[in-house]
Amino acid sequence: MANCEDRNSTSRHPAAGGTRDVPMWRAFVSRFPTEADCVEELLRISAEEGQLRCRACGNDELKRSRGCRVARCDGCGRENWLTAGSFFHRIRRARPWLAAIWLIEHGVAISSSRFHKLLDIAYSSALHIFKKLTMVLDSEMQGDGLSLRTSVFAVLFGKRSRETPARGHPILEENFAEQDNVPERLETEVAHADELSDQERIVFAALADEPVYFDDLFTRLTLPAGELSACLTMLELAGVVDRLAGDAYVRRRAGSKTDVRQRLAPATVDGDIETTRIDRMVDFLCGVFHRISRRYLQLYLSAYWGYTDRSRWSREALLRAAIRVGQINIRAMRSYVTPRFVRVPAKLAA
Repeated sequence: MANCEDRNSTSRHPAAGGTRDVPMWRAFVSRFPTEADCVEELLRISAEEGQLRCRACGNDELKRSRGCRVARCDGCGRENWLTAGSFFHRIRRARPWLAAIWLIEHGVAISSSRFHKLLDIAYSSALHIFKKLTMVLDSEMQGDGLSLRTSVFAVLFGKRSRETPARGHPILEENFAEQDNVPERLETEVAHADELSDQERIVFAALADEPVYFDDLFTRLTLPAGELSACLTMLELAGVVDRLAGDAYVRRRAGSKTDVRQRLAPATVDGDIETTRIDRMVDFLCGVFHRISRRYLQLYLSAYWGYTDRSRWSREALLRAAIRVGQINIRAMRSYVTPRFVRVPAKLAA
């Protein structure tokens, strides 16, 4: 795959903001001009999904004022907070949530940094909204998507997270996800591991069983080009790295020589999805978000599905899915980490 930095021009992607999001945003403002209008929309769909009932007696005859989230049951007279225990549990305002859902359902991809300015909310709130919505998308993809190694998307990794090793580059998250201890794997794969420098270990950790080009390594790591080249040469001499045509490098599998044609010729990844279609996902995510952390890769891929599959995520589809999913535990959100294999939408991959 090409260098992620070279893909920033894709920020003009028709679904990546720019001219397209202006009419979509105006349409949202026209359709839901006030907070009360947004509340009414959330509660209307909740009622259609059978979610608005008295918590005490189960009666669905509830009385409330327009735009109010508190209703009184006609049967037992108990007051009910209508969004309590739902996907929208404890939200302060409905408008930012409905706006985010509206944009996704209309295929308008927008970063959290742009969204928080557009809605005049805190940046952390914008991140929280989109993360929670992408978890809904992710739950809907389970069982239907194709499975791929996370290393396929390594070119995207450029943001640190809690999973990033101390003083390490974000790309190292991928290697620590694949094995519990990179140095221990080095001991088994490198006959003279004690002779390698710390920089050589970092470069080796950034390589994979698939070809990685020098320019990609230079972008991911903070080493000067000369030092990077020297490290790769030393790893070649140590017999743990092979250099391929086109200035690409790959880890040498124990006991075997690298088959250049076998590594460069495949048109598919895991036999299921063409690499050109992987490139489309990378292009899209780079164009909208530029760099991401490996920790949330699966959520970004789920977001890609929501932004691009208009037949599945048409008007009201995401809102209804969120209401059906119900409350998402904040602890689950904070502990989320992308597994070793990610799912991509099968329909878009076909």
